[in-house]
Amino acid sequence: MEATPQTMESAQIPPIESVIEELAARTESANLGVSASDSSHGPEPAAAAAQNSNGDSSMMPELPPALAAVRNKTTEEILADLNKSPLFMTELEDNDDVAALQALAYEGTPLENASDFKERGNECYRR
Repeated sequence: MEATPQTMESAQIPPIESVIEELAARTESANLGVSASDSSHGPEPAAAAAQNSNGDSSMMPELPPALAAVRNKTTEEILADLNKSPLFMTELEDNDDVAALQALAYEGTPLENASDFKERGNECYRR
């Protein structure tokens, strides 16, 4: 469906300057903390601060419990916690059980290990 020149001309499009001024006014009123009676955009900032259980006056929604526990941690603390999970581990801790499992994987001569890996790979390919 093509737009004809008549429909394009008849559409009421406000000038960009007025749109920019309106957006700037809305942003400024939101930053100054205009109450809900002066603006129809969202709750009063004091009410939003009272609803936020963390005590800060941000207009952000409350975080889920798992993320709220991490909110005040540093990056290093978060990375240390992630490194404890097997999915995110970048290095293994010294553990006798892990060392035994690693030794079992390479038990035998290098030729036996290579032929075993080849057989496993071929079996996986056939499936």
